[in-house]
Amino acid sequence: KITLSKSITKITEATFAYCSKLNNAALPESVKKVENLAFFGCSGLLKVRIPKSVTEIGELAFYASNSSLVLKVKKSSYAHEFAKAQGIQYAIY
Repeated sequence: KITLSKSITKITEATFAYCSKLNNAALPESVKKVENLAFFGCSGLLKVRIPKSVTEIGELAFYASNSSLVLKVKKSSYAHEFAKAQGIQYAIY
C-alpha cells in the first residue's frame, strides 16, 4: 500500500508504471486528475480507492494492470461512471 501526500492534485502519466509490488492505493481527497498510463502494467494492483474529488481519469490510466483490479468509488462519482464505461470492476464505498 502507498500513502500519498494530501497536497497532490494529480497522478501524472506513468507515475506507478510497472510497480508490480503495488497492490493497494488510496488516493487523497486533494487529487482531481489521474492521467493516462498512471498505473500502467501494475500486475499486482488489486484495489484503488478513488475519491469523489477526481473529475478526470485518462482512458488508459489502468491499462495492462491486474485483471482482478477493483476500483473503490463513491456512487454516481466520475470514477464510478469511468469504471462502468471501461468495464473495470468497482465497489461503492
